[in-house]
Amino acid sequence: MSDKEIFEELRSIYAHLLAVDPATLTMDTDLRRDLEVDSLDLAEVARAAEERFGCSLDFDLAIRMRTVADAVALVRAAADRDLPVRAG
Repeated sequence: MSDKEIFEELRSIYAHLLAVDPATLTMDTDLRRDLEVDSLDLAEVARAAEERFGCSLDFDLAIRMRTVADAVALVRAAADRDLPVRAG
């Protein structure tokens, strides 16, 4: 799956869970500043992403994401390895 495909899927998840217009989301969207999400929101998005992509995400990393690009990278790493992504 390409980063663009991951982005499109994540954009759909963010739009649904956070009730935002998907057209306003870009890779540079700052989750906290632009969308005013909190750690609970990020955990919900991570759980939905796990279901959508069939991979395991480290919630400690997921709740520290700053941008949509960070989320794409986290999903990419987990999907490529098909293993849980663990904090270093």
